Amino acid sequence: MSSEDEMAACFSGGELSSRRFGHHLPSHLAAAVQTEQLLTHPDLSDPGANLARCALPIPQDCRAGWTPSCRSVPAPGMTV
Repeated sequence: MSSEDEMAACFSGGELSSRRFGHHLPSHLAAAVQTEQLLTHPDLSDPGANLARCALPIPQDCRAGWTPSCRSVPAPGMTV
């Protein structure tokens, strides 16, 4: 079974290259003072990075009905 952190890394990393949403991610990453490495090389042992990935505003239909529990607590610089 995958952890919530793994799911957030998988979904947000996949959206980086999507034509529909990928062009929005750089500005969301910049607002969180993060780089694309947050998505391309996820460090699942870093709680701050996990929270930052989880707080990215990935559209609901891209998450196949999954809503991470951390969405109620945005990462610094992020809005949910």
